[in-house]
Amino acid sequence: MPTPVTGEGSVQPSGIDLTERLAEQAVAVSADESPTKQLLTIKEFAAFAGISAMTVYRLIHSGDFPAVRVGRRLFVPARLMEDLGNAALAQGRVVTATDWQGARE
Repeated sequence: MPTPVTGEGSVQPSGIDLTERLAEQAVAVSADESPTKQLLTIKEFAAFAGISAMTVYRLIHSGDFPAVRVGRRLFVPARLMEDLGNAALAQGRVVTATDWQGARE
């Protein structure tokens, strides 16, 4: 499939190219040049959180958990666990993903 050219002669990425680029940008390089993932795959997040990938999918699809869709793939913000932990500390109680999501809206 040809890549469209804009009026100024610059090449506009196709949908597939853009999706691939966004997926690649899910890994950012910090000042010390060690990669810091800002978005985790469902499998990575599930392993990090100690829950099953199916549980993560259920939470996302029920609207109780934030996620980022890039093309057909889902990613979870890496800082989500830190944000949930901070909310629990601030409130001084157990915070569920549902409670936390509702409080943010």
